[in-house]
Amino acid sequence: MERYAFDPEKVDSLFAFRDFSQAEDLILEALYENPDDLQAITYAGILYTETGRFEEARKALEYVLARDPRNPDAWEAQGVIHFRRGQIYEAKNAFIAALKSFPRMASAFRNLGVLYRHVGDQKKSITCLQLARGYNPTDYLTLYALSFGLIEEQRNAEAREVLTLMMDQPLPPDILEYAQTQLAKLEESR
Repeated sequence: MERYAFDPEKVDSLFAFRDFSQAEDLILEALYENPDDLQAITYAGILYTETGRFEEARKALEYVLARDPRNPDAWEAQGVIHFRRGQIYEAKNAFIAALKSFPRMASAFRNLGVLYRHVGDQKKSITCLQLARGYNPTDYLTLYALSFGLIEEQRNAEAREVLTLMMDQPLPPDILEYAQTQLAKLEESR
């Protein structure tokens, strides 16, 4: 009997399009085969975070960090939990811990940028989001968050470029609608 090999790229793809049910099936299958697979447990923590099951996420991520204290994905997911619970200081520290472990982690820069936007520091927000874009130029979530800041700062040419880049790739329907609407508004204001 062939053992199941956990495929993080497949799960990442499912996460990107919010197919959490199928992602959970793959994660649970991996954990059934190997209950100590730290990568699969990390992905379970991320899944639980994304689906609002924060207590399950916390337990999974604490388990991972106790065994691998420099795991950037676990730190980032911890940051998302804190952010969604309104614990801004703790969220910032978790995102920074992720970046200390993996300084080129685009998603941690993206989440830190979203945090800075949330607290009203638009300059730091845009800086973090531009760093995230530099490390992962086609991440639609980074482009989405960056477009908000650029539009608010009335940096319309840059916003148009970012929105156009978003539309050059497959997008979930709500993100596609946002990009189309914002591009149309920017074209009207020319």
